[in-house]
Amino acid sequence: GGDKCLGDDCDSGGGGGGNTVTSYTLSIVLKACSDITDLSTCTVAADNVLPADKPNLIESKLVDNNGNVISGAIIEATTEKYNVGTIEPETRKTTDSKGEAYFLLVADDQSQSKTGEVTLTATIPDVTTTTSASKAFTFGQLDLTLELTASPTDLPLKSTANLDIKVYSSGELYTSPVAI
Repeated sequence: GGDKCLGDDCDSGGGGGGNTVTSYTLSIVLKACSDITDLSTCTVAADNVLPADKPNLIESKLVDNNGNVISGAIIEATTEKYNVGTIEPETRKTTDSKGEAYFLLVADDQSQSKTGEVTLTATIPDVTTTTSASKAFTFGQLDLTLELTASPTDLPLKSTANLDIKVYSSGELYTSPVAI
């Protein structure tokens, strides 16, 4: 059942040693989301290429060698190896009852078209062991277009006009802040 002991450190208690925990596996799935507030809009990123213009989802799952999920483990996420992208808003979470923890991976201004790596490290409760997993990813190139309108369009000398700039990403209005 729910034993979390490692190898010879366990007392099998009368022949039931087949469920002794000897190792843990931490899996990582990278997903691109059209709306990060609705996880049903997230799909597995083909070839781990992620959009640079939207937050992306990191799904992690922790199981033991018997396939049992491990809840209550602390998962820490980092992109420090290559310094591409950031984990926001939290870099440390606890696995839920399904052994899962989710993180957001966001491109910064210098991340587009760059390859990075996310590393997750799990600290398992009640045992003195950790396990890690890493996955490489590439942020895609931003496909931004600008629409500029002026009002009025004809100006006499030394007059002013209002400028309205709309930013589009892959044809859709881009609502995240953009430094100009």
